[in-house]
Amino acid sequence: MSARESSHDPSRLARPPGAASPDAASPDAASPGAASPGAASPGAASPAAGPADAAPVADEVAADEASPGAEVHEALTLDRVVHEPARLAILAVLSGAAEVDFAFLLAATGLTKGNLSRQASKLEEAGYLTIRKYFRGKIPATGYRITTTGREALTRYGEQIAAIGRRIQTPAE
Repeated sequence: MSARESSHDPSRLARPPGAASPDAASPDAASPGAASPGAASPGAASPAAGPADAAPVADEVAADEASPGAEVHEALTLDRVVHEPARLAILAVLSGAAEVDFAFLLAATGLTKGNLSRQASKLEEAGYLTIRKYFRGKIPATGYRITTTGREALTRYGEQIAAIGRRIQTPAE
């Protein structure tokens, strides 16, 4: 087995406490002739480990907010659009100004031109910012503004991160 294969082996991934390993033989794990879980298509449910099997674990974690896994559950509910570092940096800069131009945002975030453009487009698609193309004299310019939805998403994200931080810093009783 090569190093590449072993580092991407799904059986090496961490499992929730009490979850059986994929190698564990279970009489009701799979019916004869059923495809192995790794052979199923990405959208198809596996008879051995489907969404119904995973839901009780998530529900148990959500129900027990004081459990050590509560921070993990909270982290899994973070807005992934905001959570990506480049997009978070863009929203953080925009939250402090009415409108900024491309050059300012480029300097403030330290992103490359292409990455800034791509991440700003993703934020615009999510409705978190508006992009305004205009001319400054005869020179084309681009302005960026955070929307109300974007400001709310950034605030919500900050509150979630702060809550996770408080839970981590609070000693277990």
